[in-house]
Amino acid sequence: MKISVKACIVDLSTGRLVVQERDENARVYKGHLTLIGGDPKGNETPEECNRRESKEETGLTPKSSKLLGYIDINDGQGKRFFYFLSEVDNKEGLIQGEGRILTISRAEYQEWLKAGKVTPIMAQAIEAYDDHLKNWR
Repeated sequence: MKISVKACIVDLSTGRLVVQERDENARVYKGHLTLIGGDPKGNETPEECNRRESKEETGLTPKSSKLLGYIDINDGQGKRFFYFLSEVDNKEGLIQGEGRILTISRAEYQEWLKAGKVTPIMAQAIEAYDDHLKNWR
């Protein structure tokens, strides 16, 4: 089973969720919001992958990270998504990596969701782990 890591990154200074808007070069879900993440490299653990991907894609170093759980996706390939709650203090400033990195409030997330512009993986994670996102406003 393949492994992938996704992070629910909350900026403690603003209470906003750090997400990626997928760009026009994305294979699927162009223009949709998704969580920050990726696949482990080599013998990297999910925890190490979470820290690396968070820094590479946003420029932010998590102050703390907590494994929330995992969700198995049976899409013919079989993939296990590990979900982390990572908290940052955005004093370093966001960088723009793959897609457009932005921060959103709960209300803004709901607008994107109603418009059908949130990836299924992100929507499923927010629904499953919302009770852990107490600092997201």
